[in-house]
Amino acid sequence: ECYEYEGRGMTLKSYEDARKVLVNLNPGQKLTENQAPAQECDTVGDHWNFYAKGKFKGSVLGCECCRNTDAGPGLEKRYKAHPN
Repeated sequence: ECYEYEGRGMTLKSYEDARKVLVNLNPGQKLTENQAPAQECDTVGDHWNFYAKGKFKGSVLGCECCRNTDAGPGLEKRYKAHPN
């Protein structure tokens, strides 16, 4: 049995979906991204910081999350947007 991704709030299935959350929260602003070390995934996930005109607007985190299924536990890539 494993810790399900829903418990971490990692509910988005793609990087694009997570990025859209930040874009929609910052209408009319061009967001630039920088990849950063992933700290919330025990340093093995993906992490991007987003800026508009040099001001931090949020980040996207991607992790391999464990999910319990009828066939047993399995890993699934999931994403979360962290607005500033």
